[in-house]
Amino acid sequence: MNEKRSQTIETLKVIAHQWRQPLNLISMEAINLNVQANLNEQVDSKHLLESTKRIEEQVQRMSVILKSILHLGSSESYKRLFSLNKLFNSIYDDFTKASKNKTIELQMSSMEDDIQIYGFASDLHEVLLNLLNNAADAYKEQSRDEKTIFLESSCDDKNCTIKVRDNAGGIPESIADMVFEQNFSTKITGEGFGIGLYIAKLLIETEFEGSINFNTTSQGTEFIITIPRKDICTLKFIH
Repeated sequence: MNEKRSQTIETLKVIAHQWRQPLNLISMEAINLNVQANLNEQVDSKHLLESTKRIEEQVQRMSVILKSILHLGSSESYKRLFSLNKLFNSIYDDFTKASKNKTIELQMSSMEDDIQIYGFASDLHEVLLNLLNNAADAYKEQSRDEKTIFLESSCDDKNCTIKVRDNAGGIPESIADMVFEQNFSTKITGEGFGIGLYIAKLLIETEFEGSINFNTTSQGTEFIITIPRKDICTLKFIH
């Protein structure tokens, strides 16, 4: 129970940290409007529209963060076996439908066998979608014509391995040791959506009893998730 309570507190801390920036920006815009109203009887409509747009964007950002956290495991009442191929297809649809990802190609490898994973499908969906969106964001500063992200999976008798790989220049060595820390973010002020790498690591380790690591070079980054298999292939029969 203490471990469960500790994880809940850590999750709430993450939400509080991610909400801090948009709340600060909303407060600044409110102060800005107040100052302009006091200096001028009629506030310029252009400035008014710019401020209200920024406030709307930050409120939407807070909504996305909260929805992402609340969505974890919410659609399922208990852990169950789910198809990895079906999960990949769902992730592909969600990623490619997002307007910001229209210029990025997602190459996905599905396995011939319908391998199943034990746990909450929605949690693994959020983790993988977050990794894909992070890779897409990494391409923002790239001028290259070809922008490709690879989602791959393979399984043996004991584990399933899922990889998310990009060619967007890699994670700088100076921050490589911090990417899974609770309050760390590479996003600039006003950005940053989804569950974050800290929560992703927490979910993989606690919900799936697996691990998440990454390799990075000057060419790109590869995140590697390893999850123990708990489907029928792991059962031992006594003859």
